[in-house]
Amino acid sequence: MVKKFLIAIVVFASSIVFAQNQQKQQIYETQRTIRCGDKNLILQILNKDFNEVPVFYGEDEENEKVKYGITLNLETGAWTIIHFNEKTACILGSGSKASVSDALIQHHLKKMI
Repeated sequence: MVKKFLIAIVVFASSIVFAQNQQKQQIYETQRTIRCGDKNLILQILNKDFNEVPVFYGEDEENEKVKYGITLNLETGAWTIIHFNEKTACILGSGSKASVSDALIQHHLKKMI
C-alpha cells in the first residue's frame, strides 16, 4: 500500500513538473508601444542623425506590401529594426554592439570573387 502511495506521489509530482515545463515553452502574444511615422522621414533620421544604412530587407510572407528592414551604423555597431509599407515605418527595436556572422561575410565574399 505504501509502495502504491509513493508511486502515485512520484507520478503526480512528475505531471506537475511536466505541466510547468509545457507552460514555459508556450508562445504568447504581448503588447508594446512602438514609434511610427512617415517612412522617408524615419529612414532620413536613421541615416543623418545615427549614420545608419540599410543592410537587410525582407518582405512579409503573408502580405508583400509589408516589409522589414535592418539599418546599421557600420562604425559604432548601432542597429535598428523597422517594419514598413509604402508610406509608414515603425521602429520595432534598436540597440548597439551589432555583429555580423562570419558565415554571412564568407558567403558575400565568395559572390564578389
